[in-house]
Amino acid sequence: MITKPPFIFSGQAHEEYNMLGYGAALCGTVFTAINIVVMRKCKEVHWSVVVFQFSFWSLMISGTILLSFGELAIPTESIEDWGLIFLVGLFGLSGQVLVAIALTHEGAGRVAVTRSMDIVLAYVLQVRRRM
Repeated sequence: MITKPPFIFSGQAHEEYNMLGYGAALCGTVFTAINIVVMRKCKEVHWSVVVFQFSFWSLMISGTILLSFGELAIPTESIEDWGLIFLVGLFGLSGQVLVAIALTHEGAGRVAVTRSMDIVLAYVLQVRRRM
């Protein structure tokens, strides 16, 4: 609703939207919820196994979608691009490890609510960066 998709808000002026982006965002939300519930059910399994399986299947599914809908574009502009790619991977993996460890100690509902704070934190960091 925040992005005001044209198929709901057709009477208002809007930018051109890529429906693949909407689909990816919706599927990402659904799969994250499923991931949290499944990880909670696997609390007896070591966190490294859970994170490896999540990473493996994410790579397989993302690779399939990339080859189906897009073209592979490797950034070659600057070392800064590669640094940002590395940081996204590092922080993403760290977040997944911490969620897996949290789910061995706490329920899925509390972890999911706490995990949703990343939206607020990303907004604060983005606003601060623009200042």
